[in-house]
Amino acid sequence: MKKLLVLILAVLPTTSFGGEVTYTQWNNYRSRLEITYFDTTGKSAVCTVFYNSKPVGAGSAYFSNGIANVKVNVPSGVVGGDNVTYACRTE
Repeated sequence: MKKLLVLILAVLPTTSFGGEVTYTQWNNYRSRLEITYFDTTGKSAVCTVFYNSKPVGAGSAYFSNGIANVKVNVPSGVVGGDNVTYACRTE
């Protein structure tokens, strides 16, 4: 029964909704946050990174098939911090 459940869960497709961050990754070498943003409307995505509720970096990227890979450079002391948040929007 467990094997069947694992097989069913592995085969189920995942769904993303418009205006959604689907993946994030810290690049410690370049001191930046790489954000993958999905939306089917608009031409570009703009993302801002906040540290302690204050903006510390922003970036933008054009959509290709609904996906934008936004790279946001941030100060080196911010990378991987617990007080880091981000927000993205479509333009």
